[in-house]
Amino acid sequence: MSLSQATGSGLTRYHVCNMHFRTRPDGALMRHGGKVKGSECPGSLARPPVVLKRMFLGNAGNLSIKKNHVVLAPKCDMADEFFSRSANFCLHDHLPKQCRPKFSQVLAKVLKEIIEKPLSPPSWYKLLFLPSMVLRRSPRGGKRHNPTGVITQRLDAFGGCSVERMVESLEPVVKYSKKVSAEAKMILSVRSKIEKGNIRNALQLLSSTDSVVPVTEETIGSLREKHPNAPSNRKECLPKEASSLTVNSQQVLHCLKSFPKGTSGGRDGLTPVHLRDVTSSKADSSDLVNLIASFVNLILSENCPPEALSYFLAINVIFSGVKNWKNLSLLCSQKEWNAPFISSSVAKLLDLNQSNFDKTRIMAVKSELGSSWLKAVPNSACGTRLDDSCVRVILGLRLSLPILTEYVCLCGANVEPLGYHGLSCRLGPGRQARHSAMNDFLVRCFQRANIPTIKEPTNLMEKGSLRPDGYTISPWAQGRSLAWDVTFPHTMAERYINCTSQEAGAAALRAADFKNSKYAALAESKIFQPVCIETFCPTDARLRVF
Repeated sequence: MSLSQATGSGLTRYHVCNMHFRTRPDGALMRHGGKVKGSECPGSLARPPVVLKRMFLGNAGNLSIKKNHVVLAPKCDMADEFFSRSANFCLHDHLPKQCRPKFSQVLAKVLKEIIEKPLSPPSWYKLLFLPSMVLRRSPRGGKRHNPTGVITQRLDAFGGCSVERMVESLEPVVKYSKKVSAEAKMILSVRSKIEKGNIRNALQLLSSTDSVVPVTEETIGSLREKHPNAPSNRKECLPKEASSLTVNSQQVLHCLKSFPKGTSGGRDGLTPVHLRDVTSSKADSSDLVNLIASFVNLILSENCPPEALSYFLAINVIFSGVKNWKNLSLLCSQKEWNAPFISSSVAKLLDLNQSNFDKTRIMAVKSELGSSWLKAVPNSACGTRLDDSCVRVILGLRLSLPILTEYVCLCGANVEPLGYHGLSCRLGPGRQARHSAMNDFLVRCFQRANIPTIKEPTNLMEKGSLRPDGYTISPWAQGRSLAWDVTFPHTMAERYINCTSQEAGAAALRAADFKNSKYAALAESKIFQPVCIETFCPTDARLRVF
């Protein structure tokens, strides 16, 4: 996909200029990229590519869901034979550095075949068989093998091998069963977690006495007792057609970096660690990341052959032993039960407030960081203790209550009792103070982490006199230093009100796009992070991760 939806509001990211813009009522992008006619972006006034409509799960192959009944499609005998032979395989936790370019090329070739022919089962089977065929460990004992050489030979043989030949050539590993005590199993599990760098899970295993409940009729019976049956007069919701979600390459990289160490993979054995190894080089992995994003979009649109569909459904693995599928809907969480009621309450509140200012205020308050100040511990030493005046102003801004009397500002604007003008006035005393306080806070955070920084460094960019707000002297990630620039866009500003009334954080997203384009030359050799926080606290997704 060349375009991707940033969120559900209609802001669209164009792959040429990497900027977010709204679409017109006819579906075309707004004109952008230049004030002079002929200098605009090639995506201006153009329609985005048609996004495949999401199929209902009941129409995907032979998989159908009716009320609480699930019928799984029959599995392919060839894939079952392969996974039965590779059940006892142990894969390498990491890819050797010398093998990463070759593995990246083979993986990109397989993904490209799937994208070009999405309904061809052999291409999907190659993707499922690739980790076990290439990354399996050599058996212990006998002649010593170089893992790099063995993996390279397997990669060379994988390209010209058919799927049928892969299944025939795979020799199963027979493990002799021996009784192992529970303490020995615990030691092995903890040692494995520590070797992978997942200290947190290792401590959880040592301190917890919980265990996985076996899938038996008694377990299902206990779930029935804890949760009431669905009412017989429950109204069925009419299915709504919706466009499938889409992701871009930046979101894929962010997800790969967000996985904790030691995260396991799917049935094929490919883990996030393997993908991080092949995408660690920013220059050589851009094509692979784009192919992974296109492959994820293909799965989200459910454009998958029925033969391979069951292997990409988590339900096939988790509930493979459950015989009574009617009670599958009982395994929901409290969060999922509360979500419809919360969404209904927010929708009613938005219906009662039709103006853009009220919608913007409600969208900002219900955002992730819009009400985080309520959870802060009041500590004077940390600067999180609010006096009565601050609390009065905060509540007045969020509840749209008058907090002052009308007057004429020094800039010539009429200040209304709601007090929104003071957050964006160019002559306001709090504008520069807010910017400096945030920059000082970031510098103190880096100092506590023993990372030396410089405020407003000079001669950092070869062309122009632009200076970011801060810069780390030592490398931050991937051998590159970090530069940041702080800005506080006003949520209620006229230039943002049409976007922020439909999506929380739209002003911060626009400001981040402007900062990225402003410091584009700096991002070639440094890691640039725009720190864009709206006056009502919403931010963009990238800053929340930072």
